[in-house]
Amino acid sequence: MDQYSKVFKEFVERIHKENGWQWVQYLRFTPKSVEITECIHSPLNSRACEALCELAGVCKKLRHSPGHSPAIPALWRRAFHENRVQRGQWSATDEYAATSIQAHSMGLDHFVICPVSLSGRVRAALIISHECPLTEDQVRLLTAYAHEASALERMGRTEHRYREEHRRLLSLVARIADVQDRTAQQIAEHLHGRVQSHLLVAWHQLQQCKSCLMDNPHYAEDLLNQTMALIDTVRDQDIRQLSHQLHPAIIRLAFIPAVEQLAYRYHNVLELKVRIDSNLRQWDPLVDSRFPEKTRLAAYRILEEALNNVVHHAGATAVSLALTVTSKEDLVIEMEDNGRGWAEASDPQLGVLTMMARAEQAGGFLKFESVFPHGTRMMCEIPLSSEATLLKTV
Repeated sequence: MDQYSKVFKEFVERIHKENGWQWVQYLRFTPKSVEITECIHSPLNSRACEALCELAGVCKKLRHSPGHSPAIPALWRRAFHENRVQRGQWSATDEYAATSIQAHSMGLDHFVICPVSLSGRVRAALIISHECPLTEDQVRLLTAYAHEASALERMGRTEHRYREEHRRLLSLVARIADVQDRTAQQIAEHLHGRVQSHLLVAWHQLQQCKSCLMDNPHYAEDLLNQTMALIDTVRDQDIRQLSHQLHPAIIRLAFIPAVEQLAYRYHNVLELKVRIDSNLRQWDPLVDSRFPEKTRLAAYRILEEALNNVVHHAGATAVSLALTVTSKEDLVIEMEDNGRGWAEASDPQLGVLTMMARAEQAGGFLKFESVFPHGTRMMCEIPLSSEATLLKTV
């Protein structure tokens, strides 16, 4: 039994104990069924249980009836559609005759239906039955119990959402840790493989150069030139590439050059068209850019992850990218590809969630939509001025 069920069990037991009512039943309505969440009745017997099942069936018909069906007693109909407490007696002439007969056999002639509402809609019901009619004070007490039940339902739903969010958060943390491990592994493999191999070759060439420096200076000079070229390759292609993946140094100067460098990285695998409007170029000159550096980095990382997703998940061959600055001083990033399209029903992947989180943290938003007949359009909007960022974040 989870904590949610335990709370309602204790709630119904307390109602029964405090008032001595012979039958206390709590029904919860779901979109497809009616659940007998908790019930206490005296005396306990199998016929009473059958009566409860019959009663739940009547309530289910009430919930799903499109109109005021004459087969459903007016008393029950008013309780659930008008959200009001209703009192009555079991009647063997009604549709729920089996319930009525078995209720009479238990000595329960009088009953009260008390709807439990959440956000203006009936979500559950308290049904009380006793051998004597309930007094006005008892009905008012029952209404108070219904308000308490509503609070318990709200608390239970909040707790359920909290547990789901907690589970989702733990899953995201695990996925982030996995991405970090894979990134560290890729860097380690690159350093251990390509970089170490080049440095090892350079070391051997220097050893050869040392041994023939006196006897064959021309050969030694050639070896030195080869070694210098190899070290330049390691510095320019390997170290710079790894450094740029960890943090693009050029982003400290301006946004546009970083985007152009990022686009060049994909020129062999994508037909990538980049359009940058004049307003953006005025905002982001190479010297003294007006972009806040954090905004530049957030926008860059969003673009980097978007292009990575296009290559590895969308199966696209062509991408168009437009970067503009609006009159409200918002940076707008629009990217469209010719891939498989956006699956709205599926859970977002870690990369997409990270992009959304970056946009929200920068005071903006990010959204995706499918493009007819195929492809995905991404639109991201981020405020550029610090005042706008503060207002949107708050």
